Amino acid sequence: MIVEDLFGEEFGQPKRAVIADRSWFIRLRTHLSSSGVLVMNFASLEDLKSCAYFRTRDIRNRFSSAFRLHKPQYENSIAAFLTEPSTSGQLRRNLARAPCLDSNMMKGRLDYRIRQI
Repeated sequence: MIVEDLFGEEFGQPKRAVIADRSWFIRLRTHLSSSGVLVMNFASLEDLKSCAYFRTRDIRNRFSSAFRLHKPQYENSIAAFLTEPSTSGQLRRNLARAPCLDSNMMKGRLDYRIRQI
């Protein structure tokens, strides 16, 4: 698993330190195993939609599944790009297996949405 959350600040607003273009996706993908997951943070849904995954077919073809995770009260969008096929239900069950996430979900602290992209 690779978690990419590289941000700086410009005029008081978050700004990606590295543009999520085709070359960045390819570089990150080469470091994933055959069952790997690339998790990327985007400052907004618009930022996510402007990344290479949506603009470049060969990047989409390098991943078998992709999901957007978000909390309604936050602008950030988290994208999970999986090298193996999956469904949102399977991803949710896998997340629930992580002890720190599971306890937060049980306490109602981890209210999030998952949508396939």
